[in-house]
Amino acid sequence: MRLSLFVACAPGLEGLLQGEVRRVLGPRKKCEVVAGGVELTGDVAAVMRLNLELALASSVRVRIGEVKAKRFDAFARKTSRLPFERFIDPEREYEVRATTRHSRLYHTGAIAERVAWAVATRLGRQAPPANPEAGAEQASPSVLHARFVDDVCTLSVDTSGAPLHRRGYRLESARAPLREDLARALVEVSGWSPGAALVDPLCGAGTLVIEAALLARRLAPGRSRRFAFMDSPLFDPALFAEIQAKLAARASPCLPVRLVGTDRDPGAIEAARANAERAGVADDVCFAEASLSDAPSHWPALTRESALVANMPFGQRVSRGQPLGALHQRLGALVAALPERPRVALLVADRKLAYLTGLDLHPAFHTKHGGLSVHAMVGHQTKARAPSVRGQDDGPSSEAAEAGAARAEGQGASGGGGP
Repeated sequence: MRLSLFVACAPGLEGLLQGEVRRVLGPRKKCEVVAGGVELTGDVAAVMRLNLELALASSVRVRIGEVKAKRFDAFARKTSRLPFERFIDPEREYEVRATTRHSRLYHTGAIAERVAWAVATRLGRQAPPANPEAGAEQASPSVLHARFVDDVCTLSVDTSGAPLHRRGYRLESARAPLREDLARALVEVSGWSPGAALVDPLCGAGTLVIEAALLARRLAPGRSRRFAFMDSPLFDPALFAEIQAKLAARASPCLPVRLVGTDRDPGAIEAARANAERAGVADDVCFAEASLSDAPSHWPALTRESALVANMPFGQRVSRGQPLGALHQRLGALVAALPERPRVALLVADRKLAYLTGLDLHPAFHTKHGGLSVHAMVGHQTKARAPSVRGQDDGPSSEAAEAGAARAEGQGASGGGGP
């Protein structure tokens, strides 16, 4: 069965997601970048593989059909003709989520009610409550999406269930955790060569290091979780088991070098170690309690193929000015002092702070994290450049920078940094 698919992702990651879809389904796979994700066609096996293997996606949806309507009665009637039985288990609860733009039918609640009625009519059952939270047995319903644009409604079913970035290993987190999909995106744009060393000097709960280990070992991100399609008519248990076996066979047994994360918060290090154990990469990573200044003593030798990655403090509860700037300056000084300079990838809320590192960085992608606009700044550090000098905007002296960096690092975990 050929299916029309939409793979959703965080804004700004669409181009990266397109490349990942082609790595999963083949380099010649036709997939089109659209706002919020990519569109493609595929079969049931593709649905299973995309859910299991994609690290940058948030969900995989199957398009059920389109309905053009300007009145609710016509909309409900036409919608009831769609083949919902191919995608929804008649015995399973479901809910409808509606959005609308530039359409005469603009009341999302009324749209959802009509779709629920149409599905119930097609499946020969009673419609669920208009409010999905009102039902007693609504713990994990199938989710239908109704998206109206210019009087045309596209209806699709979510095959993923919980967002795909929830891999299942991060049950413990430090403050201000970084989402797994954004962590993977930062690792990918860093230019790191899997198999080379990778370090995170502000590792928090270890998400960046763990995602790098999963990538290097070719472990499917979704191998340990459950998906919504497993409770739908699309599910083929034998095919799913065959795909899982192939993915398990391709995984590398171990890495040639351990990936390292450091953080001055002992609670964060404890959480990182527990998360790595659940992710199945505990033997591939090393987490150590250390301040930023002491972090290099825990690093392996870094080369041009290595990478330093970090989710920098965003400063939401850190005093603005010198301390946060000093932290970035100190990080830049540590990289500049290395015998051989690695690739660098930093996630920052303010690009000006990234430039304070004095490193040669450029934007790689822009997205949202915790409601904030954030930027991935990357570069291959063949050389470092001096930070700009602007009178009163000058950075602190070396002694002040050391003290400010220590203060900012200590407060940064509660301010927005640390995956």
